[in-house]
Order: sequence, then C-alpha cells, then structure tokens
Amino acid sequence: MSIKVCDANDLQSNSAYVICDVFALSSSPELSVYVCNCNAIRERDALAAIDAGAATVKAVFTHCQTRPQCAKCVCDIRQMIDDAQVSLAMAAE
Repeated sequence: MSIKVCDANDLQSNSAYVICDVFALSSSPELSVYVCNCNAIRERDALAAIDAGAATVKAVFTHCQTRPQCAKCVCDIRQMIDDAQVSLAMAAE
C-alpha cells in the first residue's frame, strides 16, 4: 500500500487507501470555516487537535484552550473525530 497526499479529486475517487495530510490541507480556504462560532475554532484548528491525538470533543476544546458554550458545534466536531478514526483504521489495514 502506498500513501500519498490527496486533493479533492482523490477524495471523490473510489480508492479506499487515500490518506489526507491534515497539515497540507490546513492552508486551504475551505478549512478556514468556523466549526465553533462561540470560541472561534476553525475547521483547521479542530483537525490539528484531532491530528495531535484528541479523540473526544472535550479533548478538542482542551487543545484549543476553550470550553463549549452553546454546544451547537459538538455534532460537527464529533463527526470530524469519527471520520479521522475511520481514515486511520483504513490506513492500518
């Protein structure tokens, strides 16, 4: 199995073994969207926390040195964590 940095076209392909480099994507304008408006946590910040080992929503907030306020972002952050864990599991196969 070979690992390569992917772009949006790779993600749409049927390849099950495409690994995305979070830091390569972190400068992308699409990742500058706010996941948590209350704490100004951007998608790239949440992904950096997950890449650093955050496996829970609480851990993402801790990494970003914030606390949940209204909790509207919790489902989105949870989905990001789940997606990262699935990608990691696929890479391990």
